[in-house]
Amino acid sequence: MALDCITDVQNIGASACKQFPQAIESIIKTPLDFTITAEDAADVANWQAAVVLPAAQRIHVFPLAYDFENLSEEATRASSNLGKEVTIRLGQYRFRLLFRENLEIHKAIYSHLGSAGRVFLIDVNKKLIGTSDDGGVTLKGFLLDSFTPEKIQFGDGSTPSLSPVYMALTNNEELDVNGQQMRFSTQLIALKPLVDVTLALVGTATATGFVISVKSVYDNVGVLGLLTGDFIKAAGISAAVFGTDNGDGTYTFTGAGMTTGTITLDVAASLGVSAYEAANVLTVTIV
Repeated sequence: MALDCITDVQNIGASACKQFPQAIESIIKTPLDFTITAEDAADVANWQAAVVLPAAQRIHVFPLAYDFENLSEEATRASSNLGKEVTIRLGQYRFRLLFRENLEIHKAIYSHLGSAGRVFLIDVNKKLIGTSDDGGVTLKGFLLDSFTPEKIQFGDGSTPSLSPVYMALTNNEELDVNGQQMRFSTQLIALKPLVDVTLALVGTATATGFVISVKSVYDNVGVLGLLTGDFIKAAGISAAVFGTDNGDGTYTFTGAGMTTGTITLDVAASLGVSAYEAANVLTVTIV
């Protein structure tokens, strides 16, 4: 078997463009097989489409972190009695991001405990950092060796409570040999993470109408702007007509002779607004 050594030594050169990855501010977590071309990565619409893919294929956009810790492993070296030194291991990139959001976001982040995948890093200057096997034509995130949401760090009255996430990248060469970075500032501002919402009945449902609320599970804020086709109705309310968007996250439906049925949202990719996913199917009991 041939040895796998780095033999293609490159010229060092000189640069007037001092653009180096800085402190990591956020991540985009992806499935193992997610890739995107550098050309497509320049268009936020392609990232937004990946946010609302089916669960096994979608990407997950994390909030902006409150703080960052670089915990990367130092290279392991050994010395001999003759004063010789060899490098045994080059070390592993390891980071901790600390988020200041809320308990619901903490629980959502915690659900990623131990999950396999890759991560794109986004630094404080809003640059996207990933890896490439083809010289930068196609980008992918760094392979994860560990992804561990940790216990809440409770504040002491003078510091905030924080939700930490520890991660370790599997292979340092994905960055040190094949790393890529691109400007991502406008993309990050425009990119909307997928928000879980719950549907609930407001008041009493009758044979001629009912009102439902659609609110984020993370902060109980109403979702605005849903369209008629965004709702999937079944059984006795299937003929209900979308009557009014009340402008506060509640929606009025009207009909005639309705009986008990169910209502939920269409799949995230098909909604008229981005980016929401129903956490429940609501049973509308007609009285």
